[in-house]
Amino acid sequence: MPQIPSTGTLADRVCEFFRANRDEELSTRDIADKFNVASSSVTPCLVSAVANRSLVRTKDSLGGIIYIAGPALEASTTEAGSMPVPVFLNAGSAPVAKKPVTRKTATRLPLLDVNAVPISDGNPNDAPPSTQLGRCIELIRRIQPNQFAELDDGYEASLRKATTQFKATVNKQAAFTIRRMDTGKCRIWRTA
Repeated sequence: MPQIPSTGTLADRVCEFFRANRDEELSTRDIADKFNVASSSVTPCLVSAVANRSLVRTKDSLGGIIYIAGPALEASTTEAGSMPVPVFLNAGSAPVAKKPVTRKTATRLPLLDVNAVPISDGNPNDAPPSTQLGRCIELIRRIQPNQFAELDDGYEASLRKATTQFKATVNKQAAFTIRRMDTGKCRIWRTA
């Protein structure tokens, strides 16, 4: 029989939820919202439940992490027979009403199309990398000193990471300025 998470822990509460709602799936954000914890603590708190197969961690179509009931969770419920599944109680004594779980869709930017950004020069026959960071680095390689590119401001963080990586691995002398504009855009200037 798999190791049962300690009572009251996040792993225990999530396992109890899936015992009562086998066909549900919860994203990291759903778990954080439902159990009032920080999103960053969800994955570390559920490692043991995933390791003992009480939960299964997988990815959805957008690449986000989702959790579903694991085979060990089903086995432990079967072994328990007709034992009632505990219901979490509110501060009073009335059971908490079940809320329908709504699947939140992530608002993600599409992968940066390096060739769609207006910059002179470059080889249009090169296939761009498949990751956002890789595409930003490819864009930065195409920007020469005293040139700039303007993109949606959602790319700002990826551009900052890409410039740091570019300077560390390709050209230590390169210098960039990245600024967010009032128009919902950000500009990256290569100054050296």
